[in-house]
Amino acid sequence: MDLLPMHQFTVSDGATLEYFDEGEGQPLVFIAGYRASAQTWLPQAKYYRDRYRVIGLERRFNGNTVSPTYNKTMARQGEDLHDLLTTLHLKRPIVVGHSMGGSTVMAYLSLFGDAQLGAFVNVDQTPKMVNDGDWQTGMYELTMTNMGTFFDTPLASPFYRDVTPEVMTIMKAVAAETNDNAYTLEMTKPLLLDHAWADWRGILQTVTVPTLFMAADHSPFWPSTHATESAKLVKHGQAAVLKNVGHGMEYEDPEQFQTVLDQFLATL
Repeated sequence: MDLLPMHQFTVSDGATLEYFDEGEGQPLVFIAGYRASAQTWLPQAKYYRDRYRVIGLERRFNGNTVSPTYNKTMARQGEDLHDLLTTLHLKRPIVVGHSMGGSTVMAYLSLFGDAQLGAFVNVDQTPKMVNDGDWQTGMYELTMTNMGTFFDTPLASPFYRDVTPEVMTIMKAVAAETNDNAYTLEMTKPLLLDHAWADWRGILQTVTVPTLFMAADHSPFWPSTHATESAKLVKHGQAAVLKNVGHGMEYEDPEQFQTVLDQFLATL
């Protein structure tokens, strides 16, 4: 399996991150979730690169990135996205963030606003993971009471169906060809906790660019209603629930994922 060629760049705290860059046209920036390599967007890169400039950010603590062991915060993740967009001088990019990648975009929005973005696609990431009296579309069973110990053990599989053979091959190649296995749960847990602690609902109320919230009807992490509830917060918000898929929808059914994304892109 030939992985996508990666390019290095240095961000404002001195970390060395990576990205792939394929095709020409309006920038379409993909950001993967927790412990997921940018390379897992390879099927989408191949699908979209004839129409868009497709870029995938390898977030710190993934792949062959080199970064300080501190700065395990979502704010830093948002700054990293900003550094990518400015380094590449991207104009009005459409940013697509899956899971923690979606939170990375919301962290960016909290720091820099949406003036430089063209659109935002949030792929199965609730804006508030902790459930409480006024929000019940967070992570199943996660509350303020058990936050401290909730992530002591690995999470359930994000998948409802098997990933495609292509994605499985990509994952094996990433494990063999990068340092990705160095970033363990123990090492990255502070980032995971900061991710889980966040409440992005107020930030979403300030967003004015077209925004699509995708949800999975069989996500093991949260109910699909998070998408419709989130869309209500955004001036130009839309929601879509993908069928017969889990949290890893683009790995399980890339055709359905791309169809829904295409429908949104056609409205821009």
